Amino acid sequence: MNRGTPEFDAAEYRVKISHFTKQGFDINGVIHIGANDGYEMQWYRQLGIQHILGFEPFFPAIQRFKEKYGDSIPLVEGALSDKDGEYILYQYGDDGQGSSLYKPIAESAQVVAHWGIDQFDGPDKGPKSKTLVKVYRFDTFVNQWPDEFPWDQYDCCVMDTQGNEHDILKGMGDRLYQFKYWNIELSRVPVYQGESAAEEVSDWMEERGFRRDSPYVGHDDVFFIRSDLSKNPDRLYRGVA
Repeated sequence: MNRGTPEFDAAEYRVKISHFTKQGFDINGVIHIGANDGYEMQWYRQLGIQHILGFEPFFPAIQRFKEKYGDSIPLVEGALSDKDGEYILYQYGDDGQGSSLYKPIAESAQVVAHWGIDQFDGPDKGPKSKTLVKVYRFDTFVNQWPDEFPWDQYDCCVMDTQGNEHDILKGMGDRLYQFKYWNIELSRVPVYQGESAAEEVSDWMEERGFRRDSPYVGHDDVFFIRSDLSKNPDRLYRGVA
């Protein structure tokens, strides 16, 4: 990583994985699931992260991503879950950032408070579009494309997929354990039909050897660190532990 440079400092406060880097953890590779148009990718690169990969199923976002990065940052055009196949992606919002394999719970507090009517296709609160997209289990995808990407180099996973985060985790299989750091957007109370609550996901992760390193609030990012890593990395990094 480019620690100690103005470029690193400028990039660090723009990305959520600074939760880890500020504790002294160096990240070798990031997989960003639900990359949308790739806003964070430029900052990952500026941090000095060597291996960067995105997954995104929403076609307009894919187009914007490729306009920004061309082939310099790879993007898989598909979604992840705990099954393989083709499934409907529901678009909410013009930019697709609310899009999901699940439909939102229209009466949930999060939707009522933060989703305007323009997020939907009219007052009946239907999706703006429905698109059939490719969906993979992560472990299946890796097995199908073992030499396409340097899979063992990715140690951090960022997940912003609007409701199916728990499904994606289940679809990791044994690949779950290669990641040291997880940045997962979760909801204390589900916002999407079929979504697992933050506490359920947290319990599932802790049962598998990842400790939660942040509180969960209404609807926000929750951070996990693999339990074999030090609980005082910041002190170790500064040489005072």
